[in-house]
Amino acid sequence: MGKRTAMDRESIVSLSRKRKKELRRLQNDANKLWESQQEVAGQAAQIARAAGRQLGTVTREDVLPAVHDSYERHVAPVVNRGVNASRKVVDKTIVPAVGASSAPRSRPGTSPTRSVARSPGCPATSSPCPPSAARALDRSSP
Repeated sequence: MGKRTAMDRESIVSLSRKRKKELRRLQNDANKLWESQQEVAGQAAQIARAAGRQLGTVTREDVLPAVHDSYERHVAPVVNRGVNASRKVVDKTIVPAVGASSAPRSRPGTSPTRSVARSPGCPATSSPCPPSAARALDRSSP
C-alpha cells in the first residue's frame, strides 16, 4: 500500500463507457430518490402540523371539559373541606387566643382599665423631655 503511480491512477480513472454509463444512471437514480424523499418529508411535516391542530381541538373540546368536571366533582370538595377546617381552627382557637393576649389584663383588686405611670413631660408637649430641654427647664425655674 505504498504510493500510487501514474499508471495506477490511469487504470482507476479510465473506465469503460459501459461503466461510465452505469455510474451516470446510478447517480441520476440517487438524485431522483433524494428529491422524492424531500417531497415525502415535506408531506410528513404538513401531516404533523395538521395532527397538532386536531390535537389542540380535541383537547379544548373533549379533554379539558372532562378534566374540569372531574376536578369539580373530586378535588374541589376535598380542598373546600380543608379550607373550611382551617378557617374553623383560626376562628375558634387562634383569633380568640390572640385577642385575649392583646387585651388589657386586670389585676386582682384593680379596675380593668389600668393607669400608666408617666414620667414628667415637657410643658409644650406631653412626651418626655430630652436631657437638653430638662436642663433648660431647670435653669429657668426659680
